Amino acid sequence: DTNNYTVTSTNKVVNGDDIMLTLSTMSTPNANGYYNVGQHAVVAECGNNNYSVTFNNGRFYVSAIPITVDIKNYTIIYGEKVTTISPEYTIIGNLAAGESIDILNLKFNIISSILNNTQVGEYANAIDGSYTNNNYAVTFNKASYIIEARNLTIQTYQEIEFGYPISLDNSQYSVKSGEIISGDNLGLQFATNATTDSKPGEYEIT
Repeated sequence: DTNNYTVTSTNKVVNGDDIMLTLSTMSTPNANGYYNVGQHAVVAECGNNNYSVTFNNGRFYVSAIPITVDIKNYTIIYGEKVTTISPEYTIIGNLAAGESIDILNLKFNIISSILNNTQVGEYANAIDGSYTNNNYAVTFNKASYIIEARNLTIQTYQEIEFGYPISLDNSQYSVKSGEIISGDNLGLQFATNATTDSKPGEYEIT
């Protein structure tokens, strides 16, 4: 702004004269044409040779644009291996004209203590974010990390001779749909409405 200056002197500018001040900075704008956050020196030149002007050079300051990133909850299925996440999010605030969200270099992470916890449940405030562009002051609204139970369909079967006590301890089963995570024990317990007095036939095992 070439008008943003004051004249302090015992001598006065002669009435009507234009001292033809030019204000500039040695700072270089970034690729998008904006000056980066921080202070920048302002230098001046006088284009009117009728005046010998001494300059007390000033500064202009660029402050960061405040932005809030509202992260949405992120859900996985028990047993899934997660190292990186890309949750949905909403931007609250306005970026500089011509700049896209990519300028923030957003990254999202799960708190390490939660990442190592594989139990089903909802872990509040477990997802946070980071950014690398200092021209913005970004605040993250944390989100929940949700682990949902894995769906399985199991078919059981057991053959028992007529007249023998009903025992399902050795019941066999097969997985019809879904997958059991390696090393997991389902802790299955079986029951039936068949008794030692039941006639030969098929009875439901639950």
